[in-house]
Amino acid sequence: MQMQIPKISKEAGILCDYRIIEIILSIVEAAAKEESRLRPVTLELACLVLRQILLTIDHDQIHISITEKATHVLSSFVNRLGSYVNSENLFLEWFEDEYTDFEVSHIKLDTIGYEMLLPPCNTAMSGLPLNKRLPSGFEERIRTLIQFYLHIRKLEKDMSGEIDTELPLKVGSDKAVEIGDCINLNNSDLLSCMVVLNKHERLSRFLVTDRLQLILVEPDSRKAGWAIVRFVGLLQDTQITGDPSDSRALHIVVEGQLSRMKRRQAILTAKFVFDDHIRCMAAKQRLSKGRQTARSLKLQVICDVLGIQRSGTMSPQVNPFRIVKGCAPGSVRKQVGSSLLTPSSSSQGSINSIPDDPQPIAGGIRHI
Repeated sequence: MQMQIPKISKEAGILCDYRIIEIILSIVEAAAKEESRLRPVTLELACLVLRQILLTIDHDQIHISITEKATHVLSSFVNRLGSYVNSENLFLEWFEDEYTDFEVSHIKLDTIGYEMLLPPCNTAMSGLPLNKRLPSGFEERIRTLIQFYLHIRKLEKDMSGEIDTELPLKVGSDKAVEIGDCINLNNSDLLSCMVVLNKHERLSRFLVTDRLQLILVEPDSRKAGWAIVRFVGLLQDTQITGDPSDSRALHIVVEGQLSRMKRRQAILTAKFVFDDHIRCMAAKQRLSKGRQTARSLKLQVICDVLGIQRSGTMSPQVNPFRIVKGCAPGSVRKQVGSSLLTPSSSSQGSINSIPDDPQPIAGGIRHI
């Protein structure tokens, strides 16, 4: 049934042909179709025009019609994305990458290129970014679907006057550890290791993890049980492989998050040498299990954003060192410092299935 949007009378001061609204909303609706040949940039442009119309014409019926259409289309995208959250191993990376691009890349009417006037291209060999062409392959189809979802989500939030407090993705309210922080490790298990960056650079560090981060620290000589953070990376982006020639060593690659200026790339590529094989296996178990936990927590947040059920959910764990009152174990105090680890080139890694860590003993430091 065709939607009827009243035409604003000339007496009201502004004239709007309802057919314009209908055509633009048909573009929004077309994005939700399974075999849509709509490009994300076209949907973005349609949403932009709808916002401009509403800024000019304050008409309740038009506002309601756009809100209802956005809500309906958004529900369709949620249903389609829900089938991939629990089945695709790289969905977390795809979602975070597309959200970062969505936040930093905005359409500019004065810089839209000639490609918008040509038939949609469907190959990456064209050199066009994904938002200006049709997807090619399974991954690009999912990424395009995520782009559509983000544009319609923003339109729906704008129509309802809500502020999006769920994106970017956040796990709990814990403050992330940063390089230069001095952290209390009285209730944390530490693993001593030698970090080999290259033939000429070897650094003695202690490895510790929380539920989201891999952290390398140096003991603070001024206060027992405290340490200064020298490197921090996300466990979800950590790859671990054993060294076939040395049972005491692990090769670890930590990728950095996508930013406005650069794509994902390794911020740490190093060989970690432990005191013996037992400690090496303990580190591999801790990092592998930590990676699984961190990714599961992030995927749970995505499910919460989408409003869908997460299969195989796990209960959140309390970080061993977070800000609490009274400087009890868990406090963090800021200290000026800089990283002694420099970015390096990326390499490939693999993760084996590792059993759960043993339960830690409460009340003191355990040096393994």
